Amino acid sequence: MLKLDLTATRAVFSDLNSLIAQINRLRQAAGLLPLLPTDIVSTPIQAYLRSCEDGVWLELQDLIIPLSADRLTRTDLADPPYPCKHLKL
Repeated sequence: MLKLDLTATRAVFSDLNSLIAQINRLRQAAGLLPLLPTDIVSTPIQAYLRSCEDGVWLELQDLIIPLSADRLTRTDLADPPYPCKHLKL
């Protein structure tokens, strides 16, 4: 016969609550879309980029940064006009 294990149930709920809290912190840190002006990067592309694995994101950065260096000055990079200041450009 199966019995409820209250200790295990409490541990599972505690783990789930911790995970939900972590997800909420990440969502708050990431902010709402669009992060960039949509004339620069469309909202669907921004959503895709947000969902990318770290490796894909790093590969994209390696491709984009050399291209953007021709169009951006150091002043632009120091204080971008959008909420992506945490990104390393």
